[in-house]
Amino acid sequence: MIPFLFVGMVNHWDTLVILVGSECPLSSGKHVRIFPGCARLCSSAEVAAVKSKRGFRKYLTNTAWLFFGEMTRLLIGLFVSVTVARYLGPENFGRYNYVIALLAILDVVTRLGMTTLATREMVAHPEERDDILGVLFFTTAATSLVAYLALLVIVAWTVDEPAMAQLFAVMGGTLLLTPWSGTQVWFQSQVRGDLAVTSRTVAIGIFAALKYAAVKLQMSLLAFGVLFLLESLALQLALQVNYALHFGRMIDWRFRWAKARDYLRQSWPLMFSGLAIMIYMRIDVVMLEALVDDVAVGEYSVAVRLSTVTHALPLILASSLFPAIMKASKGDPRVYQRRLAQYIELNVGLAYLITAAIVATAPWLVIFLFGESYKGSISILQVHAWSIIFVFIGVARSQYVTAEGYFRFSMVATVTGGIVNIALNALLIPIHHGLGAAIATLVSTAITAVVAPLVWPPTQGLGIMILRSLYLETTLHSAWRQCGFARASE
Repeated sequence: MIPFLFVGMVNHWDTLVILVGSECPLSSGKHVRIFPGCARLCSSAEVAAVKSKRGFRKYLTNTAWLFFGEMTRLLIGLFVSVTVARYLGPENFGRYNYVIALLAILDVVTRLGMTTLATREMVAHPEERDDILGVLFFTTAATSLVAYLALLVIVAWTVDEPAMAQLFAVMGGTLLLTPWSGTQVWFQSQVRGDLAVTSRTVAIGIFAALKYAAVKLQMSLLAFGVLFLLESLALQLALQVNYALHFGRMIDWRFRWAKARDYLRQSWPLMFSGLAIMIYMRIDVVMLEALVDDVAVGEYSVAVRLSTVTHALPLILASSLFPAIMKASKGDPRVYQRRLAQYIELNVGLAYLITAAIVATAPWLVIFLFGESYKGSISILQVHAWSIIFVFIGVARSQYVTAEGYFRFSMVATVTGGIVNIALNALLIPIHHGLGAAIATLVSTAITAVVAPLVWPPTQGLGIMILRSLYLETTLHSAWRQCGFARASE
């Protein structure tokens, strides 16, 4: 959908905006830099040539599919969150999100950082699909079982309330479904977002209706935990069915010790990086519950829900355009650097627009959607929304890190961000509650996304790209040029 938006904006000039991941087959000489840095303008002859290229159509279609799927998921998810939050109230909604936050942290550990690595390997060596999926499945099967059993033991020792212990036991069952997520990694590597989208849309649509029914029937908090588990199960089943119909059988997946050792050697920095990211995205909820109360968690969760509703956009772009960036990294360095800069600017441009909209509408948005009982979420949302810019940059940066193999840098940068986040949370939450947690998130994401690349010499070029993309005047000028005003005045 994003590509089609840009195409539509310049269609009346008989030109086309070429996204990152495609190259104009003809040399037009003069390039025009346009907001959000995603392309150059090509003539009608170039348009016809580009449209004939299968790769261009594939990336464009995949991006549109992913955008459609994520927007559907986010809209349905937002509707369900609003309905459930209003019904449960800040306290129970806080408890529900507290469990989800802890499970998200554990989920990163069970994946061992192998998801990103597996995507890279599948792009480079698709003929080894069954071996890669086999290693991914069996290693994460072992870690997810250990993680779930450890969760049950810790809950039994530390949680006194039986209802909360039951909620952890039921919702924690989603950890055991992690091994089956490899099929989604394969779809991503093959630019088949349509298969993941159809699976996800069906599962989410069905369980949105079931959650709405649970609200109308005034069911317990545990019932929503059961639906959370069943929804994850339905999604994995749908993904497996699509994989079997289009690619092959799960029974053909093979475990190779040598490959597993090699992947684990490469992926452990990614695991710590992912864990650090998840900590500073989720530890605020955990610390709010420990240092304040469930009501504070509920108010903060509503603000975070609205702030992070657009976090899927950079992931969509990364999923669709990462294969093209990977291929460019093996070719002409100038093409690679240009695509990378355009990709970063695309992320930053979208983030600026989204942040401005959320900050401006926060007072109306929170009250309209969630009601007066969540008015404490307004100021939290207005601060937390600024972290969107650095989240978008962070996703773009991670693609560069993966393409270059700078996994240890990623680990150090994100661990540093996680430590800063925990320290700021410990300092600010007792004083400012949810607002303090939002400030901690903003500062830590900025350090990880912007400051860290400038400190390490091999990534300083990337850091300079990021700083240039953050320069608002340049960004607005590029937007002015894209919309045609600069052209009309020349």
